[in-house]
Amino acid sequence: MKIQLMALLALMIIGLGAACNGNTEKAGDAQNTDTAAQQAEEKAWSEMMEIHDAVMPKMADMNRISRELKPYMEEGALEDKSLLEEVNLVLKHLETADEGMMDWMGELQQLKVLRADKDHEAIMAYLEAEKEKITKVQDDMLSSMEHGNKVLEKLSATKE
Repeated sequence: MKIQLMALLALMIIGLGAACNGNTEKAGDAQNTDTAAQQAEEKAWSEMMEIHDAVMPKMADMNRISRELKPYMEEGALEDKSLLEEVNLVLKHLETADEGMMDWMGELQQLKVLRADKDHEAIMAYLEAEKEKITKVQDDMLSSMEHGNKVLEKLSATKE
C-alpha cells in the first residue's frame, strides 16, 4: 500500500510538473505573440512618422511661398485677372495643406494610448489609415508648393 501511495504521489508530481510546464510554454508563446504584435505596431508607427518627419520641415517653405504671394492679392497689385485667380487658388491650396498637417497632428493618437484601448488588429488598421492621411497631406503640401513656386516665377517674369 505504501508503494502504491508513493507511486500515485510520484505520478501526481510528474503530472503537475508537466501541466505547469505546458502553461509556461503557452505563456511564453503569448508573450512572443505580444512582442511580435508590438514590433509590427512600432514598425507601422515608424513608417507613418517617417512621412511626417520628411514633410514637416517644408511647412516653413510653404509659409514663405504664402507670404510672398499674399501681397499680390491686394487690390490693383495685379492687372492680369487670370494670374490673380491663380495666386488666389495657390494660396487656398497652401492654406488647405497647412490645415491638413495641423489637423492630422492634432488628431493623431499616440501608440501608448492606442494600446490601452484597442487590440492589435484595430491598432494596425488605425495606423494604416493615418499613414494614408499623412501621405495625402504630404502630396497636398508638395503639389501646392510646386504650384506656388511656378506662380512666383510667372510673377517674377512679369516684373521684368
